[in-house]
Amino acid sequence: LTTQQTITNLPKLKQLEILSVYGMVDNWQHFQTLLIAAHNISTLCIDLDCAIKLFENTGEDLTFSRVLHLFIDGNNCDVTLKNEHIHSLSKTFSDIHSLKIKYKTENLIEADIVGSILDNCKQLIVFTINGRISDDISLEHIQKWLIEYSSRLKNPNKDYQVDFCDNWFQIWL
Repeated sequence: LTTQQTITNLPKLKQLEILSVYGMVDNWQHFQTLLIAAHNISTLCIDLDCAIKLFENTGEDLTFSRVLHLFIDGNNCDVTLKNEHIHSLSKTFSDIHSLKIKYKTENLIEADIVGSILDNCKQLIVFTINGRISDDISLEHIQKWLIEYSSRLKNPNKDYQVDFCDNWFQIWL
């Protein structure tokens, strides 16, 4: 029995809307086949370690265009996304509308990562990340801080809203 035959024998997959992945995925092609069969999935929750493995898996051309809402949970690990992961994220999840990244609360929010996400994820409407902002940036100057790192926000005709509360940073585009 092939993977495709196995998946077509699971008709309930078509009813799934949210998929959570905790742990590692051994075969991304099988995972992509699963997501294709479960064509109503619009929300994917994935461990940060697993997401990084996906983004570093450059040997396969994977796209999950049906995923509109992506939650990356890094609360239980010490790694963070790097700039080289953002290009893969935007290519793999090309149509995401909302992205939420949860780090350990004490992590500093890196402006260049935020800017890279905003510039590369063209369909993004809301982006949320937890952590601390640098002590030298006041809440009143957070928009200037963002504009410095994101060319998408430099457009004077572009309206956006920024909130920072209880170590959660959120931007609505």
